[in-house]
Amino acid sequence: FYKDTTSGKLYLASGGMDGIINVYDVFDKTMIACIPAHSSNICYISWVAGGLIISCSWDKTYKLWSMDKLFLSNDRHSEAVWTCKSPSAGLFLSGMQRQSTCFSKLQ
Repeated sequence: FYKDTTSGKLYLASGGMDGIINVYDVFDKTMIACIPAHSSNICYISWVAGGLIISCSWDKTYKLWSMDKLFLSNDRHSEAVWTCKSPSAGLFLSGMQRQSTCFSKLQ
């Protein structure tokens, strides 16, 4: 969930086997975005600072999104990316299938 402190709206993002991220307005019970995010299963999805969405997939990528724009795509992985976090602004940590990790920095 992500709460927009300006509008007071509460959002929910979900992703699945179709590679699509769906974003819902929880209070209005409406879908507000449908993002064709990945070419394979989405393994993990989370909100990060500023209402951005980070997602990772079996397609060996993790990506950073707003509700309508791709900000970052990291496709330097050699295997499925099972988890991803953004512990601080511009820093990303991703975990792959064979328990390896990768640190990335937004330039």
